[in-house]
Amino acid sequence: MVPAAPLLGLQKSDCDFYHRMDIPGVGTVGGVWDLRAGVAAYLGGVDFRGKRVLEIGPASGFLTFWMESQGADVTCLEPDLDQFWDLVPAYPRGTGQSQVTSEFRRHIERVRNAFWFAHEHFRSRAKVLIGSAYSLDDSQGPFDITVLGSVLLHTRLPTEIVHRTCARTRETMIVCERVFADLGDQPTLQLEQRAGSDNLDTWWRFSPELFRRLLALYGFPQQSFHTHCQPYWAGGQWNDIDMFTLTARRTA
Repeated sequence: MVPAAPLLGLQKSDCDFYHRMDIPGVGTVGGVWDLRAGVAAYLGGVDFRGKRVLEIGPASGFLTFWMESQGADVTCLEPDLDQFWDLVPAYPRGTGQSQVTSEFRRHIERVRNAFWFAHEHFRSRAKVLIGSAYSLDDSQGPFDITVLGSVLLHTRLPTEIVHRTCARTRETMIVCERVFADLGDQPTLQLEQRAGSDNLDTWWRFSPELFRRLLALYGFPQQSFHTHCQPYWAGGQWNDIDMFTLTARRTA
């Protein structure tokens, strides 16, 4: 793990915003997810005051800066672009790995620019570590709270990330993912993609019961669960996406 040096002096034109945000001195910037009205529900209603928080995969940073505004000391973890991302090996017909990886990397670089652009304008103190969540060890943390906000679906080994982050977390784990009612009430991990798909950053669908049991196994049995809707831009309109948040706490 290495600390990332902030990128300063970026322009809006350098950025791809994953989240819709209101940035000081800039105004509202676009993004496919608008969590502004539902952020407290997204994060389980947790009190972040005075807490040291680990956030895996902040994208353009809306959750980062909101938690910081609530009094958290936030450390974000992002993968090294040279080792890159857990892309699904299901390249659309007529493309190859190098082409797809190159295009996706450019997009992720612009999303990271959006994070640092907002970081500078918010005058944020949030820190970013570059490295693999599969390699978290005792040199990182401990943290009071870990946030896994709609990130595990993008990872090849999501249960390994749960294992690693639980070991670094003293108090609370927050997991938010999309609701798939057809998965039922069993602890289900369902492969999302097939060969030839063009959605190369999404591996999985999850049932809430999977995380209930996993987090209890790792020592977080005091759990609260709720569903909520978050606006997502697709097809030229805003769509309400059903999400769930599981908040799990260690026993005293």
